Amino acid sequence: MNVNGSWADASTTQANIAWTKETWDALARFATGARYVNFEAEDQVMAVYGEEKYRRLQKVKDKYDPGNLFRLNQNIKPTA
Repeated sequence: MNVNGSWADASTTQANIAWTKETWDALARFATGARYVNFEAEDQVMAVYGEEKYRRLQKVKDKYDPGNLFRLNQNIKPTA
């Protein structure tokens, strides 16, 4: 689940933040608790995948992208 709030008029900021938080709270019970890696900060990537899966993905990265060419996403860093 992803709730995005945006607005053009700065004078409505507090009301829009409140609306966004209220919407999140109202819908949170329907969310699975899973996380979408592309919405996370880079330091949260391992938390999204879990350590075991992250380490397996690192092995793939080591084999196919050891130079870390594909690093502009939520990166899995090669071990080298």
